[in-house]
Amino acid sequence: MMSLISPLDAPKKTNITTNLPQDTVDDGSIITITCEALGNPPPSYKFFINGKPIQDKIFERSGILTITAIGFKQRGIYSCRPENDRGTGPISEVAIYVRCK
Repeated sequence: MMSLISPLDAPKKTNITTNLPQDTVDDGSIITITCEALGNPPPSYKFFINGKPIQDKIFERSGILTITAIGFKQRGIYSCRPENDRGTGPISEVAIYVRCK
């Protein structure tokens, strides 16, 4: 059986998903955004909202971003970019819209 990843390889096949059944949520909702990519060594992840970096060491390692009470100002395009010491992988994006109560 052939491996999809060479012994050392930059990240590839970036996939971003959410726990949401649709892209619009109520103000105050809890959302989870998960980023995954293939790579060796395993990649770390950089998350962005509307192109601006979100800094947090926990999700950089896990690839999981949780927002415990999303607000209207946090609506927008969330993206992630995997990277390891072999390079940077492709960016993947998801739109999140927030409905005010």
